[in-house]
Amino acid sequence: MVALAQYDEPYWFPTGELARNIPATVFPDKSNTPAALYADQAGTQPLPNPVPTDNNGHLRFWAEAGMYWISIDTESFRVGVGTQEVGVSPQQLAEAIAEHAADHTDVHGVAEMLDLETKTGAQARVDAHAADTTDVHGIPDTGALETQTGAQAKADAAQSAAETAASQDATGKVNAARAELSEEITQSAQQSAAALAVHAADTTDVHGIPDTGALISLSDLAGYATHGEVSQVQTNLDAHAATTTDVHGIPDTADLLTSADLAGYATQQALDAHTNATTDVHGIPDTSALLTTADLSQYATEAELAAHATATTDVHGIPDTGALVKQADLEPYATDADLAAHASSTQNVHGIPDTSALLTDADLAGVAQKAELDAHVNATMDVHGIPDTSQLLTTADLSQYATEAELAAHAADTTSVHGIPDTSLLVEQADLAPYATDAELAAHASSTQNVHGIPDTADLVKQADLTGLAQQSALDAHVNATTGVHGISDTAALETQAGAQAKANGARDAAVADAVTKYLALAGGTVTGNTTFTGPVNLTGTAQITAQDPSAVGLASQVQGEAFDRYRLLASGAMEWGPGAAARDAFLSREAPGILTARETLFRVYRDQAASNAFASRVTGDTASRWFVNADGGMNWGPGGTSGADTGLARSGPATLSTNALLQTNKTNSTDGVRDIRLASDPQPRFYQVASGQMYWGPGTATLDTLLYRDKAASLVTDGDFTVNGRLFVGGLLESTGTTPASGFTVANQNMRNAAGFTWCHLGLTVSTALTTPGGTTGNVSPDKTICTVPANWRPKQAMIVAAGTGASAGTVRIGTDGTVQMVTWDANASIAASEVIRFMYVFA
Repeated sequence: MVALAQYDEPYWFPTGELARNIPATVFPDKSNTPAALYADQAGTQPLPNPVPTDNNGHLRFWAEAGMYWISIDTESFRVGVGTQEVGVSPQQLAEAIAEHAADHTDVHGVAEMLDLETKTGAQARVDAHAADTTDVHGIPDTGALETQTGAQAKADAAQSAAETAASQDATGKVNAARAELSEEITQSAQQSAAALAVHAADTTDVHGIPDTGALISLSDLAGYATHGEVSQVQTNLDAHAATTTDVHGIPDTADLLTSADLAGYATQQALDAHTNATTDVHGIPDTSALLTTADLSQYATEAELAAHATATTDVHGIPDTGALVKQADLEPYATDADLAAHASSTQNVHGIPDTSALLTDADLAGVAQKAELDAHVNATMDVHGIPDTSQLLTTADLSQYATEAELAAHAADTTSVHGIPDTSLLVEQADLAPYATDAELAAHASSTQNVHGIPDTADLVKQADLTGLAQQSALDAHVNATTGVHGISDTAALETQAGAQAKANGARDAAVADAVTKYLALAGGTVTGNTTFTGPVNLTGTAQITAQDPSAVGLASQVQGEAFDRYRLLASGAMEWGPGAAARDAFLSREAPGILTARETLFRVYRDQAASNAFASRVTGDTASRWFVNADGGMNWGPGGTSGADTGLARSGPATLSTNALLQTNKTNSTDGVRDIRLASDPQPRFYQVASGQMYWGPGTATLDTLLYRDKAASLVTDGDFTVNGRLFVGGLLESTGTTPASGFTVANQNMRNAAGFTWCHLGLTVSTALTTPGGTTGNVSPDKTICTVPANWRPKQAMIVAAGTGASAGTVRIGTDGTVQMVTWDANASIAASEVIRFMYVFA
């Protein structure tokens, strides 16, 4: 696995409240797949992603070093994990913007950014299309039209809803009428049957009819309707028909089919089977979507469509209306609200404050592509005898230089200045190139000091020095007479020592003074005394300032008209700055070896980004800073070397400092203070802690009066009162081992707890060897029988006698201060069998 780096930063809401327990999703840079996160540096404990912040608002995880996007709440942040903040030059920024502009494929979920239209362009096209298609074909507002698909869908939905409602209403009313009629018929039949039975008894042999039972009786007619019943049924049917003939948009419900009418038609099951068998046939996935001949009756024929197309192809100044965009075609495009939301969410992203300033593909239409530019550069790099045309100056480059006319005017103004009639005769620095430097002259002097038998050739007088001293003829005669004497072949070339030295010094001083005062850039040499430069000064090589007094001014700069230097460099190396209108007030100097001191001076650093380093320190060889301060004031520490910072201290909110690390205070004495908390107006601390861990509290206006400290292992003590207003839950120490059983016993169970100043012990000892009447006939165990010894932490401060028992018999046991547990009494004449358990419990403070 690649080495992991830790990320640990606090997050808070705009209100200043820490973002506690808020889920955050972490993505690698340029990826929408959540990153792999871990709880440890080894990567053995995976974390979920999203991962929540902790109770202090810190987001912590380990991940591969690199750049990530963190989405938390409604915000996203680009952060580095295990990376150092690096400044970006304007050229790098320009290259990054160019790279971003070139990366136009699959951005923000858009497959090809070059296909996008700008908001202004899209709105212009929509407005133009709306203006051209709003009032056409005699329709005042085409925006109110529905598409064919939408109209058909709405018509189908309305028809289906009407048919369903009509069917449900008609079925309900018919069923209700049938039930009502059936009940009336049943009641009438029952009454008639009763009346017939009474009448039959009275009329069996009457009217000369021996057996009226042979007559057709009312009971025989029970299955038939009476005239009244038929009339009533007809009346009911007529009334029902009148109220249901023209309902639910059906003019004559008599035209509806009855069950009998449907006898020759397919059942629903048969229709479903037919539908399943014919839904996907002939290459048509869903035949239910086919239009019937009746469906097509409302639509135009091919001929009508062709005629309409011919009549409307070139109308309203639109040569081809077929190119118009339909409302349905605009569905994939963003609305104004969508565009506004997109513009708002992408206005300031990827470190670009205003993305609207980015160039679009349309903007680049007339601009050469990168490949074309590269080809052009390669083709024009070495042409016209110029090895590198990139070094040529552009018109823009020349804007800062003088024109020919300006140079001519300058030449006219500076030809005769400073007492020099013609400054064009001045020697430029380049003209001095053929002449020897002081070092070359010194070397030459050294090598020609003692030659030709002359101990010091500097004493020789040159011929030029003798000009004007004698007539030429006399000189010639003298020369002839003295040319070959004293072993000197040409004595005419000799000069006196004083003359030669004077001329050499004069020539040197004149050359130095001329070079310093006129050209301000002498390659080597020494200037003695005060020198004032007016205008730009270019120094090539080392400019060395020598002074006997460390406080002497070596270099100073002053704005014309101001009374004070704005900058001074002293011979000691100290530097001073001031406003020019008053004395200098900012100072930087060397105090001791390796130490710079800024006296009465504030260092202030401005950075473009709050997370950029303002100050940093490293040990030689480190590639990562051991300490650095960001522009936002946050301080970070790390081990140096190649490892990034792991400890931070920063402002997380108003009057709040947060750290992701442990604060450790080292003191010499245990009584030295390490924490002191008080209100601004308090003369005394309200909370105070010393190096031993003891904590004190007080009112702030008087001395501390409450103490909490450790008196021994696992024990806290206060010398005052301890009040709990709510509930106090005490865990304490729990131990289940450590008791030593005596011979003949084993430990069955041991539960011991120490909490809130009390100790509870519950023990069970299994008898492995039966005890025969340990209490004898009186119940007294004599001598006392030891059954176990409890650990040191569970021994009472005074001996205790408590009840004990097995369930079958009972007695008492004594727990001594040495931890020994002994049977003291037991039931008289009672024995304890093997495998029985003696149980007892004791409590002490």
